[in-house]
Amino acid sequence: MATSIRVRVARLVLSTLALSGCGDDRVIGDGDGDGGDEVGGETGGDEGASETTGSAENGPPEFVEPLAEGMVVDLAANPCVEIDIVVEDPDGDDITLANDPPIEGGMLASDPMGFATWTWCPSDAQVSEAAHEVVFKADDGNHEPVLKSLLIQLR
Repeated sequence: MATSIRVRVARLVLSTLALSGCGDDRVIGDGDGDGGDEVGGETGGDEGASETTGSAENGPPEFVEPLAEGMVVDLAANPCVEIDIVVEDPDGDDITLANDPPIEGGMLASDPMGFATWTWCPSDAQVSEAAHEVVFKADDGNHEPVLKSLLIQLR
């Protein structure tokens, strides 16, 4: 439930940010893979001007969160690790997120808009190993998958 609310709030914030600072014609991606939905007014007085509903070039997805390359987790304070992941695709393409290779016990809950939460409650054997690398993969289906590596140190 909290993850669902957090995802909805993140979507609202990102949509608001996409709209701020734009001129009369605004294009924002709605994540349905069609390159965005137009929001806004007339294109001005140019007769025959065409409306733009997407970018001329298709760019790869980009990790927005987490930005860090590592983190230290105090297992005495919280026995599980929870990482929020945000990936943006400049063209509004649906994004498939994965933990690759998966870490035993880790679970990734994601949606095609690029929002996810990765949760991992390490086993005793995993806790005995102080550091673990987790790799997240974002794929928009149009480019090579983009990887984000994160080193997690357990204490």
